[in-house]
Amino acid sequence: MDSKEVLDSSIRSASYNILLQIAFRIITFALNTFIIHYVDVAVLGLLNVRFYLLFSTILFVSREAFRRVCQSCSKRDDWRKVINLVWLTVISTIISACVFSWIWLNVLSWPEGELAEKYRSSVLAISFSCILESFFEPVYVFSQAFMYIKLRVVIDSLGMILRVLGMVITVYLAPQYAVEAGYFGQVGVSILYLCGFWSFFYYEFWRRKKNNEPELPIQSLSGFLPKFPAGEEVLDWHLVKLVWSFFLQGLAKQVLTEGEKYIMTITSFLTMAEQGVFDIVNNIGSIAVRFLLLPIEDAASFYFTKKLQRVPLEQQDEKAVAEASNVLFLLIRFMTLFGLSAVFLGVPIAKTVLALYGGETLTSSVGPFLMQLNCGLIFLLALNGVTEGYATATVSKAELDMNSFFMVCTSGVYIVSALCFVYLYSSPGLAMANAVTLCLRIARSCYLINKQYEGTPYSPLKNSFPKKWEIFALMLSFVLCSFVSYFVSSEPFLPTWSPLVSGVLCGLGVLWVIVVNEPESLDIVLSRLSFLPMRVQSTIRALTRQHQRAD
Repeated sequence: MDSKEVLDSSIRSASYNILLQIAFRIITFALNTFIIHYVDVAVLGLLNVRFYLLFSTILFVSREAFRRVCQSCSKRDDWRKVINLVWLTVISTIISACVFSWIWLNVLSWPEGELAEKYRSSVLAISFSCILESFFEPVYVFSQAFMYIKLRVVIDSLGMILRVLGMVITVYLAPQYAVEAGYFGQVGVSILYLCGFWSFFYYEFWRRKKNNEPELPIQSLSGFLPKFPAGEEVLDWHLVKLVWSFFLQGLAKQVLTEGEKYIMTITSFLTMAEQGVFDIVNNIGSIAVRFLLLPIEDAASFYFTKKLQRVPLEQQDEKAVAEASNVLFLLIRFMTLFGLSAVFLGVPIAKTVLALYGGETLTSSVGPFLMQLNCGLIFLLALNGVTEGYATATVSKAELDMNSFFMVCTSGVYIVSALCFVYLYSSPGLAMANAVTLCLRIARSCYLINKQYEGTPYSPLKNSFPKKWEIFALMLSFVLCSFVSYFVSSEPFLPTWSPLVSGVLCGLGVLWVIVVNEPESLDIVLSRLSFLPMRVQSTIRALTRQHQRAD
């Protein structure tokens, strides 16, 4: 496989993964909407936090490092040592499942009431499903190394459909068995993975042999079994060292990625119901981040990586520096406006959104306050994504190493602050801890940007705050939405969705003010919307310029 084919396959793999993540988020969002009307929110806390964390922790510890190392071995002719190494995941999964299931059963606190009766069997079933999945690991690693991308997409999609259908049917017909549906569904998906991967390669080897296609390093299912020839080394010890290195690198990432769930699980500060509410609100708040912010951040990081080098700006092409500075300025302005819109429009209607989504179950607790804090986090995430992405893509190697150390320190700050805030304020404390660490990261990135542009005529951070008319429109929208929300809560004759409608209308007004006051940004956006007819683009530009002259 040449470099172009590898690049094309990698792009397809990344695209499929992104689509699967989006589909998973949408399905989870819809599934929670359905389940919350039939079962207690504590069930969601148990399934989406406690059991999910057990499953992801066992699999991460037992197989993640093996996958990262062995999937890069496609150029090897002799896969015997690689296969032997991958089979170690079975041993590591059995050990991890025993250790973590014991911790979940004997160290962590149990749920209360009826959930306690189902807790032990659920933990054992999830651990068993992890062990089942370890037995298709050699086939999976081989399929990814040789770019069988569609195989993974098909099986992942089937597994997602199987799990969701089982949960929906059970919750609708017998909601008291929702927990059983959760862990039986997971065992069923693991069996699907096990049978799917092995069956596919049984057919694939038969098909390639029949059609006389080029042989792969492994030509039959028996090639996936471990082999121990006399007088030869069983393992490639270079790969073993790489596995250990990747494991240590990924450990910190795992803790940070699932930090909130670890804190909720290890500490006894939050009940299962509070964990369920937090998970639901967090999923709602992450929609804007997943669908809008992350694509913009990835595109911006790629642009700055290609445009600038990791050397002082004085040594680079002045035209490239000027363009990058202007793009950074516009991105910061746009992300600031987006984040402030989330705050000024989202905070007043947060309770309405939760009421329409989950009813009194979410609005009678700390749900509305959590949702308002998530609106503030969107502002910080929007600003941090661009500034940190730029700094990471363009700073010198020395600054990048210092930034890695800074991130480790920030992680420690997050853990300490999260424990303190959760103890004082319950689940909102997790959002507060996130806000603290995001503020530190933004400050660090702004410092690096200012330092980089010292001695140049450019200053992308200067005047990047929104203009006065934009701030006025946001404040007016906040007041109007707050009044509507107040009257809905005090006057029952108003529809409950009135604040949401007012938020949409005010959002359109704010968008118009931004369009009028940001002609340069408008030109950039319109130039990317090639599907719009030129007449429509010209009309939009003419209307905004006419309005500017009138002002």
